[in-house]
Amino acid sequence: MIEWIAFPLIAVLMVLILVHQAAVFWLGAPTVSTPADVAEVMLDQIPENFDGTLVDLGAGWGALVAAAVARFPQAHVVAVEASPIPWLVLVVSQRLFGWRTVTVLRRDLFQVPLNQADVVVCFLYPKMLERLRLKLRAELRAGAVVVSHRFAIPRWRPARTVALEGPDESAVLVYVQT
Repeated sequence: MIEWIAFPLIAVLMVLILVHQAAVFWLGAPTVSTPADVAEVMLDQIPENFDGTLVDLGAGWGALVAAAVARFPQAHVVAVEASPIPWLVLVVSQRLFGWRTVTVLRRDLFQVPLNQADVVVCFLYPKMLERLRLKLRAELRAGAVVVSHRFAIPRWRPARTVALEGPDESAVLVYVQT
């Protein structure tokens, strides 16, 4: 009896792994989760009583989204993820945990309008940030904040940089749209 249950479950798992790997290849970047301590430092860069719109570009498995919902219950959080498996995890998390203030989008981050964003958070590779730089400059309103983990936005000067402790000596970079 167990074999009849195990085989379909293993087959479904294999298909999900293949779909995820295909998405990684197609999107050009793996899904890398923001560590919880880094997410907290990123969110520390946002005012305490924030109640605007926070957009997580490349939300991945949702670690930063979960932390943002807990920290800013009045904020509208938009989780943008193109990869199907992490997106599905986000959708399930949204329903399971009752995140009423969260919108989960399965889209290419370059197709999502940012003109309503007060804060944009991201953990993206330099090539993505190079492309994103122009979109941020064109669409964000003055005073909007961009918080990036580890990688700087090319040709932008951060308003502040918060060094993180640890072996990789990464940082959280904070930018303010002018």
